[in-house]
Amino acid sequence: MLDLTSALIAVAVGAASQGGAPARPITLDVQTEGDVHVVRVVAESTVACTATYRLEVASGGRGNRSVNRGTVTIEPSKPQTLATVKLGGASAAGTSAKLDVDPCGAASYEQVWPAAG
Repeated sequence: MLDLTSALIAVAVGAASQGGAPARPITLDVQTEGDVHVVRVVAESTVACTATYRLEVASGGRGNRSVNRGTVTIEPSKPQTLATVKLGGASAAGTSAKLDVDPCGAASYEQVWPAAG
């Protein structure tokens, strides 16, 4: 019986490690609507996981800067918007956004908008 239990635990651990959280469960989504930039941080994962993020949005036009950060527990297959920043008119000029993420058991990453290059 002990051998069967050990085998079942090994199979369960192996399955869990193969079906882990996506490498990028939190992403930056920027949409331009006329002269307005809408910057969103969106979380989505196929498995439950906890991740932290930091969003910095800066405006070159007026020197405005917004920083949002948090820790989120992502429920499987339930996309959620974590933060939204809107900049319009003179404030939208030169807008940039940077998202830093420490995801669920994976390497940290960042996304930048507009993308360099």
